Amino acid sequence: MGLNIRIMDSINARPVDPGMVLNWREGIDVTLEDLIKERVRLEVERASDLATGLPPDHPLVAWKHAPEGTATLERKIEHMQRTALLGFENNAFFVVVDGKQVEDLRAPLRLTPISTVRFVRLLQLVGG
Repeated sequence: MGLNIRIMDSINARPVDPGMVLNWREGIDVTLEDLIKERVRLEVERASDLATGLPPDHPLVAWKHAPEGTATLERKIEHMQRTALLGFENNAFFVVVDGKQVEDLRAPLRLTPISTVRFVRLLQLVGG
């Protein structure tokens, strides 16, 4: 049996994406780090052209091209996942699970079949 975790995006708390669904096996522990990594993997699967460096739909972070010598798709995904985790640590976005902000990447999350995960990306203000 699995959980279908609804993932939604916001920019500065304004919804921008109707969301996607992450399938997670029930009984397997999940952390915020796991969710971020799987979110990036979903983005890559949805991307039409990895050569541009960005998926067509609102990326979690503006991940760059993978470094030269990163030949396999799996290595590119790992690079993008590290970039996203660094973005979380640098406050490029925060995550709200069932209405509560999660700040610890490694804390276990209690997800239910009706859980909602919202990624809120923060835009920098121009002009100070």
